[in-house]
Amino acid sequence: MMEASFGHILLLPFPFQGHIMPFMEMANRLVDAGFTVTFANTDFNHRRLLAAGNGYADNELSSSGRRLRLLGIPDGLESDEERKNVARICQVIPGAMAAGVEGVIRSAADEGRPFRWILSDQLMSWAVPLGLREGLRAAVFWTSSAAMLAISLSIPKMIQIGLIAEDGLPKKHAVFQLAPGVPGLHTAQLAWNNAGSNLADKSCVFSFVLTNNRATADHAELLIFNSFEDLEPQALSLLPSPVPVGPLFSADHHPTGSLWPLENPSTILRWLDSHPVGSVLYIAFGSHTIFSEAQIEELARGLELTGRPFLWAVRPDLTAERRDAAFSPEYLKRIEGRGLLVGWAPQRRVLAHPSIGCFMSHCGWNSILEGLTAGVRFLCWPYFADQFLNETYICDTWKVGLSVGHREDGTGAGAGGGEMMLVKGEQIRKRVEEVMRDEEIGKRAHVWKERATQNVNPSGTCHENFNMVLNVLGSTP
Repeated sequence: MMEASFGHILLLPFPFQGHIMPFMEMANRLVDAGFTVTFANTDFNHRRLLAAGNGYADNELSSSGRRLRLLGIPDGLESDEERKNVARICQVIPGAMAAGVEGVIRSAADEGRPFRWILSDQLMSWAVPLGLREGLRAAVFWTSSAAMLAISLSIPKMIQIGLIAEDGLPKKHAVFQLAPGVPGLHTAQLAWNNAGSNLADKSCVFSFVLTNNRATADHAELLIFNSFEDLEPQALSLLPSPVPVGPLFSADHHPTGSLWPLENPSTILRWLDSHPVGSVLYIAFGSHTIFSEAQIEELARGLELTGRPFLWAVRPDLTAERRDAAFSPEYLKRIEGRGLLVGWAPQRRVLAHPSIGCFMSHCGWNSILEGLTAGVRFLCWPYFADQFLNETYICDTWKVGLSVGHREDGTGAGAGGGEMMLVKGEQIRKRVEEVMRDEEIGKRAHVWKERATQNVNPSGTCHENFNMVLNVLGSTP
């Protein structure tokens, strides 16, 4: 562990919930180790974070004596613009936020507390050269799977072999596998090809990825991952000096980076207490998945058909349409006592509850790590970005879950760069029964729970790696 020559670090997360949460835990751990940290969100997310009631007050942690400052930088979008539009975010934020990032760096220097490091989300690596020009050193934190970054960094190879064009769009409809043990991805599932609704959007995201890849390769002294060696040995071996420090979850004494208002978990946990061990299906699709009204109705019907108890986290914006038919008074009466619908659940506590038997998930990386650590089965329903690769890990590599549904071309039930396939209620019921009755899946899930837990113990590899990160960040050039 490093000694007391602590410095000031600027943290810059990508402005999505799944990136902000591990970044906030990184910030809290750095502060615990003695560093001073400035956490720079977009203005929009900064306001959401403060309003969510996660233990923050007046841009500082409410607990006294800590050194974590929260601030916001304008993201260049109008106040009423949709901030789930990935292509729009990628198009606007580098130019819009550059001056704000430079201003934060220079203000800190003027105030006599200059930054020593910029610790950037890999998807915000465009900002790293700004820090270098002001004398900062640079580290990069990748919050998804190592496999996803390894594939992203292999774009030149995909172009060379004629799989994708210079603008990232598919030249072949085929599966690309970087190496044995690394999940293969259909060209329609490459992150930039399923993050936009038209060709211009996809090309914009692709250009954004290339910019960040170049900055990472050219300038990052540390490449940190929210993963662990047992989980992705092949993918990590393909990357330049990776430092896996995961699973990186919020410690009990740390405020979280959630942008959603906290709800009293006691009602949910009491409800879980009333059900047998391993009996409850938990359904949550992260902060960005959007379903059609028809799919919500089919999902609601499928859950009812299972006859099993279920807890469903239903975001207010889970569909852009009306949900009256799915959650009519008659439906709510039929599932009373067996189905619990909530706006937002304390997911880690829910997954760790003994009554949870299966997690129906969008396959976001944070959710996967939480589910693996809890030892639950998965039902995979990916939506966009890296989630299709994560589904392949779950179903084909680790074999701890099943896919909800597949297209004939193999691209799954999620968006995949096009319209989502409608999964009928009867198919949902069937897949729930298959995964809940598969004893081998249950056994493998338990094994992964033990492996994940061992990695974050004081004697674990990721614990040792995090101490190495602290030493490097505290060192002088």
